[in-house]
Amino acid sequence: MKIKIINANILRMVQDEGVITGDLAISGEDIAFIGKVPDDFVADKTIDGSNTLVIPGLINAHTHTPMSILRNFANDLELMDWLTTAIFPAEDRMDEECGYYGALLSMIELIRSGCTAFEEQYMFVDSIAKAVFESGMRANIARGLVGDGEDEGSLQRLQENIDLYHKWHKKGEGRIHVDFGPHAPYTCQDGILKKVIEAAESLPDSGIHIHLCETQTEVKGSIEQYGMTPIERMEKLGLFEKKRVVAAHGVHLTDRDIAIIKKYDVNIVHNPSSNLKLASGFAPVAKLMSEGINVALGTDGSSSNNNVNMIEELHIAGILAKAVAQDAKALPAYEIIKMATINGAKALGIEEQTGSLEIGKKADIAIIDMSGAHWYPQTDLIAAVAYSMQGNDVRDVICNGKLLMEDRKLLTISEKDVIDKIQTLSKKVLGQI
Repeated sequence: MKIKIINANILRMVQDEGVITGDLAISGEDIAFIGKVPDDFVADKTIDGSNTLVIPGLINAHTHTPMSILRNFANDLELMDWLTTAIFPAEDRMDEECGYYGALLSMIELIRSGCTAFEEQYMFVDSIAKAVFESGMRANIARGLVGDGEDEGSLQRLQENIDLYHKWHKKGEGRIHVDFGPHAPYTCQDGILKKVIEAAESLPDSGIHIHLCETQTEVKGSIEQYGMTPIERMEKLGLFEKKRVVAAHGVHLTDRDIAIIKKYDVNIVHNPSSNLKLASGFAPVAKLMSEGINVALGTDGSSSNNNVNMIEELHIAGILAKAVAQDAKALPAYEIIKMATINGAKALGIEEQTGSLEIGKKADIAIIDMSGAHWYPQTDLIAAVAYSMQGNDVRDVICNGKLLMEDRKLLTISEKDVIDKIQTLSKKVLGQI
């Protein structure tokens, strides 16, 4: 299908370029022209971009989509208490149907907030992959892994991750990628981590997605048990050496940790809302980025956020980073947007495909309606994206050249059916029936 977006403002996210005006043409899955479109390009569909801003589809680099079924459950608890007393028991009551509909519920939110891609780590991964396939979104999916690598459970979970790769990797017109998901250093002993490293190294294009240094308790426990921080332990095990690593959180980091992260090009994913709600602390985002470390943006799951609205996350990340650095100049607006676009694409290993609007890249696009009062006066549109834009400003979303939402109407997911199903499933999971 050929699509032409006309009379738009366009934020390409290329080499600090500002906003340009003009048209954008899509041919099949790819961006064909930007700015000026040849007269002989005949579109099957023309979209009026008047008073809109066309941006790259946002990328949520760390989330657990089925956890939407646990939204607004187990609030006002610190991480370990939240996990052990509430979340883990509720997850024991979840099944593949919960995984499928929970993932779709999150994807409704993601699409509505201009998101076209995400990095997933959870259970029920086959159901999540099915939901991604049907939704038209782009995703890296990793099976959450825990244990010692010797017990039957941990070996079975690892095999599920390997099977997922062989079944789903690069399926859905190449939209689906499979990574490996060791949950965290405090839930994974050396045995399973070594097996993960071996498995990931044997499968091309796979990466590793892990939670690292989220709380002071985690870091303190690692030092007490292993005599080193979680980052130092992962380096010793060789986790960072040969594969793309997506490290969620990175809140409590020593200078040596930061040097290790920089040495191995580890991708850090900042999850400000989750970190704030669970009182985990404040990631040193500005410091990391000043060291040249790739920092992407994530929402975490709906049970600790309590939404997956990437536009809200943009705003919080930007103002929080300035407060933490005690420097109003830290993390300028353009750098904030990079976290949710090209930096996210780098974390997922798909920067050659998406994350910026360039000819030949995949057409992953969000069209933002600028008619709301909060967009006026229209002076600095880059600042507006970082600080003023709201989730309901997203009008149209395109992924891989296919419209997922048009004029705020979802085209690939039945929102009513998903909501009705989730309401029933949640009662079972939360022990209400």
